[in-house]
Amino acid sequence: MVSKLERSKLARSFLDVPIWVWLLLFNLFLLLNTAIYPYVRNEFVKWIIVNHFNLAGEMAIGAWWAGALLLLVALLAVNEATGDDGTSYPWLILGVLFALLSFDEIGSLHERLSMSEEGATVLLVLGAIGSVAFLFACQQLWLRDRRRVAVWLFAGMALMGSAVVHEYFEHRVNWPYALQGLRAAFEEGSELTGTLFCVIALTGNRGLRELAERVKAQRKALISWRQLIMAAGAVFALHLLTSVWVVRYVELELRGNPAVWYFVAVFLLLSLAHLQQALVAGSGSRATLNLILAAYFLALSVGSVYFIMPRFNSKFHELGVLGEPPILLLLQAPLLTLVIYLRSGRLGPQQAVILGGMILLLWACRMVGEPLADYASAGLFAFVTFLLLWPIRGRVAASRIQPARGSLASHSEG
Repeated sequence: MVSKLERSKLARSFLDVPIWVWLLLFNLFLLLNTAIYPYVRNEFVKWIIVNHFNLAGEMAIGAWWAGALLLLVALLAVNEATGDDGTSYPWLILGVLFALLSFDEIGSLHERLSMSEEGATVLLVLGAIGSVAFLFACQQLWLRDRRRVAVWLFAGMALMGSAVVHEYFEHRVNWPYALQGLRAAFEEGSELTGTLFCVIALTGNRGLRELAERVKAQRKALISWRQLIMAAGAVFALHLLTSVWVVRYVELELRGNPAVWYFVAVFLLLSLAHLQQALVAGSGSRATLNLILAAYFLALSVGSVYFIMPRFNSKFHELGVLGEPPILLLLQAPLLTLVIYLRSGRLGPQQAVILGGMILLLWACRMVGEPLADYASAGLFAFVTFLLLWPIRGRVAASRIQPARGSLASHSEG
């Protein structure tokens, strides 16, 4: 039976456009905002609109996009590791490297390390280790006849690495006012283009629908669902350690916040997983539900970069895990009602009560006003939400939890 989505020529054309084209268009939009940002005179336009899409800034949509693209490359690399061509470990190395680059982009780690001589030494050592690991992974892909992928990845990483040169001249050349916007756009554009090359390496000319089917077709499990839970718990533990470090030793000022990367990553992963489920479903209530969940988690991921550090003249921070008030959290109850209504057995009353309790805990910690409590409770909310709302077919059973067929964790028949 041909679905309505498949019968729609416009929708089919949209889904078949290569993914990199859509990413390129949004990259160009962000670069335009970055280039004009220093020259915008209207205060409302500059601070309420352009400021959020300025790639040279921190803790805004522009910074989220740069970090999210790197995380997307990491997830695509890990998904390739589920294939049967014997290249699992190079892909896992690439997945870890790009996840760390995403963490750095959101948390401004290399900027902070470069401010001291000891930090610069640490940064140099980490860069050397990362470069060796990246070259080793590319070499292994080359030897396994994945040469096109290796070339695109190498070209992309070379462009991203050119940011070091750009930052050197940024601090040692007195740029005239007329060139400040163009210089910033050129530097950020090199990094975004490099990341886009890496996306092209992993997706080719596939559109959204074809990529969703490719994820569904992966039949070899990288890890079991129980192992996925353990991995998610380990990352949550790292989030708690990061939160302690940020609260005690890091002055956020106008730089990135390393403690929010966990929220950005978890909710982006949930958004992509539900989008994949919606594309595979095609149409009907199941596809609609997954699209709603994908949009909801995407908004949580984007809003998370405003967490703890809201702009005084912005309403975007209200979309985050916490806010004043956390608008998207208030939508959790009707959203869960929709989930239960459209898919009987998807979540039972106990799971709904657990998520409701998480919301109350977030409010309580917010009232206490202790940043560490905020980070910890929000991280727990993200972790529990991941476990309960990861795409799953059938009733969630305590004795045996199976991942959804076609989900990123699936190893069942597609």
